[in-house]
Amino acid sequence: MKTVYGMGVWAGAAAVLLHEPHGVQATQALLVDDARTLGALHARVRFGAGSGLEVCSKGPGRVYLRFDLRAVLPEALRPEALGKATLRLYVRRLPVPGPLEVRAVKAPWDERSITHVSAPESASEAGELVHLEAPLQRRFLAVDVTALVVGWLRDPSSNHGLVLLPAGEVSVAFDSKEALVAGHAPVLDLVLLPSPGVDGGPGIAGPAGPAGVVGPAGPEGAPGPAGPMGPPGPVLTRVPPRGDLSMGPFTNDPQAGSGPRGDAGVVF
Repeated sequence: MKTVYGMGVWAGAAAVLLHEPHGVQATQALLVDDARTLGALHARVRFGAGSGLEVCSKGPGRVYLRFDLRAVLPEALRPEALGKATLRLYVRRLPVPGPLEVRAVKAPWDERSITHVSAPESASEAGELVHLEAPLQRRFLAVDVTALVVGWLRDPSSNHGLVLLPAGEVSVAFDSKEALVAGHAPVLDLVLLPSPGVDGGPGIAGPAGPAGVVGPAGPEGAPGPAGPMGPPGPVLTRVPPRGDLSMGPFTNDPQAGSGPRGDAGVVF
């Protein structure tokens, strides 16, 4: 639960939204219903057409608001794309400063038929707690309701609006959309974050870099296996020259010539 102290003046709201960072979009949700109920003493009275919206501890008095997000937001908007949601209300009177709470509504309703008896229940979860102080009279109250609107974006069928409940001794009256003279209808400001861009294609390849330094020589490898045995070589012979009994060198050369005939030996 977040606590908000309503002390500031909401001046130049449109100008503030226009000066959001580049790419951020600002818009306002469409207010379709606003009404109040006033306890058991007015259990079946319809106040939807009134120009004031009163929250008070006596009664108790409650205020119901319903905004249409579909009219201003893109379809299938991601909840993460919502940067901020701010409820703005103009404080017409503040007889009894005090606390009030903003909660989600759990079931459908409309301003033409809602009464104290037919009013839907509010969510059981704690909402935004707001402390109203005297200087806020005739000024704008701003309440951060981002978490509540994010819930509507996640589940659009759960958007049944919100209710302002007394959270202690308090009495405050806000302008409704029927307050045509003042023109201070309730407003829901929405700030949308820029969506991620489309990934670009691959860029042009850069030039090749210079050749690197030659690294050191690696270690000597292990000896390889012995190769196969080769074929046998030619056989060499020695042939003695004719008439020479001494053995000269042998040869297998067919072109080798014969030596001179030797003398005849002695006969005994």
